[in-house]
Amino acid sequence: MPGTNERRRLAALKRLNILDTPPEERFERLIRIAKRYYNVDIALFSILDEERQWFKSRDGLDATETPRSMAFCDHAIRQDRAFIIEDATRDPRFRDNPLVTGKPHIRFYAGIPVREPTGFKLGSLCIIDSRPRKITDVDLEVLRNLASLVEDEIERAYYGAADQTNIDVSHLNRAIYRAQNVFLSSDNEHAAFEVLLNDLLTLTGSEFGLISEVLHRPSGDPYLKVGAITNIAWSPATQSLYQQIERRGMTFDRVDNILGLPLVDGEVIISDSVINDPRGKGLPAGHPPVNAYIGMPIHSGDQMIGLVGLANRSGGYTADLAEELDPLLQTIATLIERKRLYREKWGHQKRLEKAANFDSLTGLPNRRRLTELFEDEIREANLREGVIAVCFIDLDGFKDINDTHGHMAGDAVLKSVAQRLQASVREHDVIARLGGDEFVALLRDVEDAGVYQRILDALCKPVSYKSQVLQLSGSMGVTVYPVDDATPDMLLRHAD
Repeated sequence: MPGTNERRRLAALKRLNILDTPPEERFERLIRIAKRYYNVDIALFSILDEERQWFKSRDGLDATETPRSMAFCDHAIRQDRAFIIEDATRDPRFRDNPLVTGKPHIRFYAGIPVREPTGFKLGSLCIIDSRPRKITDVDLEVLRNLASLVEDEIERAYYGAADQTNIDVSHLNRAIYRAQNVFLSSDNEHAAFEVLLNDLLTLTGSEFGLISEVLHRPSGDPYLKVGAITNIAWSPATQSLYQQIERRGMTFDRVDNILGLPLVDGEVIISDSVINDPRGKGLPAGHPPVNAYIGMPIHSGDQMIGLVGLANRSGGYTADLAEELDPLLQTIATLIERKRLYREKWGHQKRLEKAANFDSLTGLPNRRRLTELFEDEIREANLREGVIAVCFIDLDGFKDINDTHGHMAGDAVLKSVAQRLQASVREHDVIARLGGDEFVALLRDVEDAGVYQRILDALCKPVSYKSQVLQLSGSMGVTVYPVDDATPDMLLRHAD
């Protein structure tokens, strides 16, 4: 059973209507040029069907097709660069191949993938010889140019004969360019998806639509996260729903309705009337009627990463329309993948920053981050003509707890202390861990000296650890800026 990407490649090939067609001079001419230029035995424009390799144009070979299982070109379409075999008899993948051991006795092969207009690789332009050979980069560039000319001829034939009643190609190309441009130039992900959705609605003449990304719960279950959706705020109920989407985003978890079914099988879904379709399973309260609907999965390889849903198009939707939109859907797939990579990179960077600036045990700012926060607090205090109480806090007897009850008990104590310190100060005050059993508090504009005793009282409450109660006590030294006008490092020393 072919994977999703291969099924879509075969569908694109079928859409071309090129298989088993008579030879055409525009392709024959390019094949003759390749054979003459490289002085090889054979030159081919080969197309890979599901089970066979069929030759649209050939020079130097009598056969019109071979089983796909023995086709060198099947390897060529699995990569983006040239596929070169200098001596097939020395390559374990091919030395027992019937095309090597028997006629035409292939030794040398060089193939360039050939794509159809929507981007799928349908076959290759290749040169074959019965002698081992090498090929220079310059000569390989000529083969690439010939393959590009083959692609141009395919595109010219396709758009010359295609039914243009559904999607205007120039409008589609502009939508693709716009999608790429807006994602590269805008930091507003929602706005970028909105532009894309607007283009899709305009291209298809649809009334409603959505673009969503496929994500997965920790359990592995897929769900849809809406990137853009048509504004349906035409009643109090839908107004509330749309505002919710604008504020927090919207997700769909169900896979048993018409929206979620593609998450199960990855296929396009079409309905003439969602309200009467047993797969519909209802619409949000107040939503206008949906007469026709198409759900088009967005794939990256064999993985479904997104979904485009469109509704209420005059004349309804067809599978052919989905195929015509495929270039734009592939562009969306690329953009989603790029966004995911950026998100992963950003997340990795944030984790690195956290590791560098925060204590891994307590989650409090570490000494490095405290230095930055201290400088910010001094600057703010100078601007507001305020004061900062610098509190150096040290646990008493912490070493005994570690020695008697073990380091896990000591870690539990430090976590508890960190939580108590944070709970005993205001939100804008700073609590940090210097290391070991030493903590620092930076308190703005303290008006009641009793706050220091409250911090110590919170600190000295016993900590329950497993079946034991651990007794704590602590000491605090305080200095006040700008009465004590010194650098952050010196202020900490004075407090200590």
